[in-house]
Amino acid sequence: VNSFTSWATSTSFLFFLTAPASALVNIAQTPMVAFPYLGGKFGYGKTFSALSQASKDFFASGIGKDRGFYDVIRTLKERAKEEGISDLERKRRQEELGAMEKLYEDGTLNRTQTLSLAGLAERPSDVLQGGLGTVMRNKSFTTVQKVTYGLGYAFNQAEVFNRQITALAAYRLAKERGKTPDVALQMAKDIVNETHFEYTNATKPRFMQGPTARIIFQFKNYAQQMTYLLVRTLNEAVRDADPEVKREAQKRLGGILFMTGLFAGYEGL
Repeated sequence: VNSFTSWATSTSFLFFLTAPASALVNIAQTPMVAFPYLGGKFGYGKTFSALSQASKDFFASGIGKDRGFYDVIRTLKERAKEEGISDLERKRRQEELGAMEKLYEDGTLNRTQTLSLAGLAERPSDVLQGGLGTVMRNKSFTTVQKVTYGLGYAFNQAEVFNRQITALAAYRLAKERGKTPDVALQMAKDIVNETHFEYTNATKPRFMQGPTARIIFQFKNYAQQMTYLLVRTLNEAVRDADPEVKREAQKRLGGILFMTGLFAGYEGL
């Protein structure tokens, strides 16, 4: 990516998406999209409970100078070491921890739209995992990139929250349905990518990948992915031959439209 493209995308990102309000709006992606998606697959009651518990686990990790920002993996690590629990329970907790760590390592939980818009999504996962302090100390980041990341930190952490609680809830729901750890892990990864989307440049449509296209379509990747999700869900809800897939798609589509109307009203819907 040439220097002008990097400058242009960073500037437009700073101009439009660094207000705290943007971060608050971004959190709505989970109740508006991930919740109906999981609800259509596992049932709305179970999904609500799973997402609520995952949210509690996320915020239980705490925040502070010596702890960094909230991180559900920290909570899972602490609970896997607790004394007085059965071997079966310890194994279950260790499996959850291992699954979330794998999703962190492959970028599912931390390659966010924020990093894509700021031009940082291609950076190594371990650098991005380190948080604000690690990025600020890393000499491979330019001053502009550090400022961009710092000002977009709230927006980015809202996305990390979305991805972590969706992944953990999806994994637990899949395990509850009797799936093996490997299958549950893959289901969690797929559900995160299908509801919160993938944001590396390689996953964008070809017409969005060039230097000029990256500027023109900078804010259209989300719209493209959301449109595809809705069209595909509608197609499955109306035309799919498999009755189970059809019912799931109908529940998912109805849930997404209902939650959108609840959050955004008639005009937003």
